[in-house]
Amino acid sequence: MFHYGLSIDEGEAAALSANADVSWFHSWSDAMAADLQDVDVAATGPILEKDKTWIQHDFGTGGKVRCRFRVSLDGRVVRSSALPSVAQSNLRELLLEPVMRTVLCRLNLPAFHAAALVKAGEAILLMGPKGAGKSTLSAALQRSGWSLLADDLVRVICCDESTVCALPGLRRNKLRLDSLQALGHSPETAQERWAKTLPGDFEEQWDEKLLLPALIPEDENLEDSSFRIAAAICLLPRSLSLESPQIRKLSGQSAVLHLARHLIRDPLPPNAPPLAAGRMMSHLVSQASVLELQMPDNLSLLRQSAEVFAESLQLCLSKQS
Repeated sequence: MFHYGLSIDEGEAAALSANADVSWFHSWSDAMAADLQDVDVAATGPILEKDKTWIQHDFGTGGKVRCRFRVSLDGRVVRSSALPSVAQSNLRELLLEPVMRTVLCRLNLPAFHAAALVKAGEAILLMGPKGAGKSTLSAALQRSGWSLLADDLVRVICCDESTVCALPGLRRNKLRLDSLQALGHSPETAQERWAKTLPGDFEEQWDEKLLLPALIPEDENLEDSSFRIAAAICLLPRSLSLESPQIRKLSGQSAVLHLARHLIRDPLPPNAPPLAAGRMMSHLVSQASVLELQMPDNLSLLRQSAEVFAESLQLCLSKQS
């Protein structure tokens, strides 16, 4: 696998691959059901095993942990175990988003909790708290010619001494059914995010979102490229009182503070972002337009509001040229 600019080897061997940036070793366990009863299914923290410290992530449903990931302190090794009923596709989904946040931090690689879109060779970042509508706005903008680069986690790099670029991540639109329908998509075009492999398992979905294929032009190669970031959009919680999007340009310290809120942070105390993030942030604020955006909390206005914002964004980007 190749995601976030990293080569990720997958296997069951116990040795680290010298050619991979990250090695993921997985095993299946029938004993997990008995061993992990009544454990917090969202637990993350350090654990000591055979005199070695790992960062542990537990995931599950129905009050029972179904799979467990452990990340080495240097970020280069990920070990996972799961009940046989957990689909391999579910494990990859967990590895490539929530677990990868820890991996990137331990590798000292800056990243944002954001979606990234690309158009005409330049990228924009959509940042915001959970539920602010990043994925919904991202899917709406794809109707205006933008291509999805990453859905929820974006690794950023300094391409040269002063240019900050976004790298491809996991490219899948995760939408709730009402958002999907508001954008004019049929539910038949989507699939459930989490696969079920055995009857009776995953009786509670991990979330209610559906997967919609990313809209990527056939002639656009996103896999092995990096894209200069032209704008970073910080989403506020949606508002019932609005009928159209409200946009405000941020600059200076205000822009830095808004961006810093969405940096991926180490799960271990003091919960700091990677050291390399400081230099990257100063360059990003200098090069990109940083905008604050609030969208109406009304799905009937979604398509219209996204079109208004897309036009405003295009005008903002054209002024940079």
